[in-house]
Amino acid sequence: MNKFLSEARKCLTLKKPLCIIIGNDSCDLDSAVCALTLAFFYTKYPKLIDELVPVEIPIVPVLNTSRTNLPLKTEVTYFLNKNKISQEDVICSDEVAASLLDTSKFILVDHHLSPFNKQTIKVIDHRPFYSGSNLPADCQVNISEVGSCATLIADLIFASNVDTNCDQIRETLRMLHAPIVLDTVNFSKDADKAKPLDQSICDKIEGLLDIDAENRNHLFNELVEARADVSSLDSLQILSKDLKIIYSVDGRRVIAIPGYPISVLEYTNMLNAKENLLKFSDIHRCDVIVLMGMKVVDGQVSRDLGIVNFKDHHLFDKIVERLIDETSTLSLVADESVDFLDGKFYAQKNVKASRKQILPMVKNVLDELYGK
Repeated sequence: MNKFLSEARKCLTLKKPLCIIIGNDSCDLDSAVCALTLAFFYTKYPKLIDELVPVEIPIVPVLNTSRTNLPLKTEVTYFLNKNKISQEDVICSDEVAASLLDTSKFILVDHHLSPFNKQTIKVIDHRPFYSGSNLPADCQVNISEVGSCATLIADLIFASNVDTNCDQIRETLRMLHAPIVLDTVNFSKDADKAKPLDQSICDKIEGLLDIDAENRNHLFNELVEARADVSSLDSLQILSKDLKIIYSVDGRRVIAIPGYPISVLEYTNMLNAKENLLKFSDIHRCDVIVLMGMKVVDGQVSRDLGIVNFKDHHLFDKIVERLIDETSTLSLVADESVDFLDGKFYAQKNVKASRKQILPMVKNVLDELYGK
């Protein structure tokens, strides 16, 4: 993998179009691993993608975060170190020249809404399909609502009938195993994230690599601990750790949806939380921020939400109204004890609902108010 990444980095200087494989802009473990492994796989077996990517075009994985923000993705950096993958060799989005971004083709993993949608030739995603994504008519689309996008990448590898006893493929599948375990909350019935395909692919990988339940539990606990380790982050940095930003069609309305590995309530009590949330809203020109907290303790998941208004009280009210109306999906209970900026705060009793469900609700409100 390191040799592949080193060669991929050299391609940035060739000044010719690339095929860029990139995950979503939260750059969580699932997105990062899917981009790295799929690019590695297609480079090793170019005939599997040659109808979309001519063999002379390099396939390059890009982590959808800046080099400065990479250390904020604590489970990603932990996983890279654990697998002896050089952080210096991985390519971050701000290291790709604008001219290359403009002329390259894209394969999107773990998302299908992107500034590069018009240049996208293939999508592999596990979130609900958004009809306003405006993907090209000839784009190959594999969208399936499973627990982890890594499940779909591993399924693609198994379906390709390559030699899975090859050391490089075994290591690729080992890497994919980690986000599957993390995103399904280790197949917790309470979290209810796993679908049958997640289970069958995980079983295949574990059978191939002789991974038992104890090994999987140990891996899950390691990853949860790494993701939740925000001890080195302040109340401004943590907002960019797992962040999604959505825009109105004209780009004039902005909603940020940061996710935390702690509760929103804990965030509001962090040092300088008010000042840093205001600073964050200025940096990103936010009208509204939707804060999403999640904690995993001994396999038990808890979630809470905070919706904070900055510039658009009508938009804020409509988002609050929509999320409360989604009783069957979210089961929100108001927490009147929190007094934090111009916000409303809720415990989320249905812990099965994640940002995959909440983001489309918020996006629909934005589209209804300010056009699709």
